[in-house]
Order: sequence, then structure tokens, then C-alpha cells
Amino acid sequence: MVSVLISVYNQDPSSLVHDLLIQLEDSGSPFEIILGNDASDSKFMPIFRGLEGLNGVIVFHADINLGRSKIRNTLASQAKYPYLLFIDGDAGIKSSDFVSSYLDKARADTVICGGTAYSDTAPENQDELLRWKYGVAREARPAIRRVQKPYSSFSSFNFFIPAEVFDDIRFNEKILRYGHEDTIFGIELENKNYPVIHIDNQLIHKGLETAGLFLHKTRDSVEGLVELMNSYENPDDLIKKVRLLSKYRKLRKWGLSSLLTMINKSSGKRIRKNLTGPAPSLRLLDLYKLCILNDIQG
Repeated sequence: MVSVLISVYNQDPSSLVHDLLIQLEDSGSPFEIILGNDASDSKFMPIFRGLEGLNGVIVFHADINLGRSKIRNTLASQAKYPYLLFIDGDAGIKSSDFVSSYLDKARADTVICGGTAYSDTAPENQDELLRWKYGVAREARPAIRRVQKPYSSFSSFNFFIPAEVFDDIRFNEKILRYGHEDTIFGIELENKNYPVIHIDNQLIHKGLETAGLFLHKTRDSVEGLVELMNSYENPDDLIKKVRLLSKYRKLRKWGLSSLLTMINKSSGKRIRKNLTGPAPSLRLLDLYKLCILNDIQG
């Protein structure tokens, strides 16, 4: 008995929904699919209207953009079944046993993370290359790697959770900037001792942003991380568990923050040119994040 909750913003989830329906109907288990239209552009309305007519599919329309945390919490509040399967709207089904792999492993107190996959071939659009390279190198990790740090490897892109466990934690709606709701959710799971297991049950991430948009989101994410750290009840705990923060703390301890300032001033434009070019370097992306963080911290 599962409620599939799909948050959607300016995306067409039709293929995802149809593929899920086939597997859910084959499972023989009661189900519902609730789509959360998070104030998408009006051109997507015909798509949602078409999906609303499908058996077991419900569409919730938000009047204003609620954001990544609140839309998921809202969908969970509307769900009627004891297990919740959260999926992002730009996901694609990879395997014919995606649904059954979760249902077979369902436990009353355990969170299951299936993982993320990307296309094996680079995108034809060069402008999407940075996002693809980042996804392949940093997000498309097999379960054997994710399980080494189960809580910090938590991802809301594709996970299965008992409704009672979700209600005890929920996503932090104070996080309004891009990213880090996953970070806090994983920390809360660990603090409350809920088991998190990782399996190879990946969905394909199809929504590749342009390099410019990805860098904009990256800056927004770093700025949001600083705001979160400054307001977090236990900032040291957050610093230990977020790689960017822990790395920056070491650099400051070694007196190297001034070097980051110099690099940003002398090479910032060249770094950005590389990241938006035909051969983007993920090491330079890491340096780019550190420079942003150093600039914010002063």
C-alpha cells in the first residue's frame, strides 16, 4: 500500500506516470499517485489535465510556488497509504522492477534510498555538459558507496519511507533557497535513529540545467548553506557533515582564506569560463564553491 508523491515544477511527468502505473498495477498492491504541480507555467496545464483522468492519479495544484520542502510536506499530508514513495518530476524509470524492489523491502521503521542514475552518453547540448558531468561523478553512486555514509547520502530524488517516520521528521520549510533540505532530513533521521538503507534501484535524472543556471543554483545553494549554518541549533554538527563547510573550516584554520580571495579576484572569470565551456572541470567547480563561501564569510 503505497502513495507515490511526485513534485513537479515546469516539467512534463507523463512518461514517468505512465511507466509507474504499469508497475503499480502489476504489483497488486493498493496505490495512488499524487502529483504536486508547484505553480508550473500555464502551458503545462493540458498535461496535468490529461494525467488527472488516469486511474489512481490525483493532481494537487499550488496557487503559488511552495518550494522543494513545502510541496513535499503538502503531498505527504494528502497521502492515504502507510508507505510513501517520493520522486522528483524530472525522473525516468530505469528498470521494470522499480516499484517491486521497494515494496519487497518495506519495513515499518526503515527509510530506503534507491539512488540516481544519468545517461551513459554526454548530452549533445554543450551547455548541459557541466550538470551531466557533476551528476555522473557526484550523484550517480552505487549503493555500495552510499551505504558507507547512509545518512549523508540521503537524497530526496528517489526514496521510500513509512508515513509515520516521515510525519516525525518532515522537510524543513524554513529552507527557502535551493538545496540542503536533504542534508537536514538526513541529519534528523540519524538523530532519531531511524535506519536508512541504500539499494541499487536508481531513477534516471533527466532534467539537466544549462551551465549558467546550474552555477546560479550553486551560488544560491552556498548562500543558503551559510544562512542555515548561522541559524542551525548545532552548527558544528552541520559543519562536520557537510563537506564544503568542513573543507572551508580547515582552509581558514590553515590561514588560507586570503588565498581564496586572491584566486577569486584574479581567476574568477577564467574559472567560470571553464565551467561554462566544452571541458568543465569539477575540481574548478569545487574551488568555485569555496570562493563563494569565502566571499560570503568575509
